[in-house]
Amino acid sequence: MVALGGIRLASNLIRGRPWAENVIRDAVVGGVAVVTLGAALPALASGVAGAPEAVGAVQAARDALSVADRAGLRDFFGQGLRGAQDRAANFRIPQGLTPDALQNYATVARDAIARGADKSGVQAARLQLVERALDTMKQQ
Repeated sequence: MVALGGIRLASNLIRGRPWAENVIRDAVVGGVAVVTLGAALPALASGVAGAPEAVGAVQAARDALSVADRAGLRDFFGQGLRGAQDRAANFRIPQGLTPDALQNYATVARDAIARGADKSGVQAARLQLVERALDTMKQQ
């Protein structure tokens, strides 16, 4: 806070203004900003980096997908947005694709969407397919 007022003081002296002009205001405003930022910093850091539990959950979901799960998901989704659109129009769940694999993929897809990494909408389209497949499996 003193440094912020000191900067104004030096600026005033260099520019030939009254030395105390706006010094207190700058010190108070700067002090409030520092205190506010200091209190908000932990929340900002966890929001930007993601909570460790969330990051760990996404990695665990990714790791839980076996080779067979990944093959079933590739068959289910096809390639890219067009593949997801084709599957939505001709909906069927590949044999061997499990609810656990779908749930794990949903966790990964939600994370990509939340991070803003789904620019083309592929993950959003696939997530809709996953939800539809899980609903279908519940009814069977």
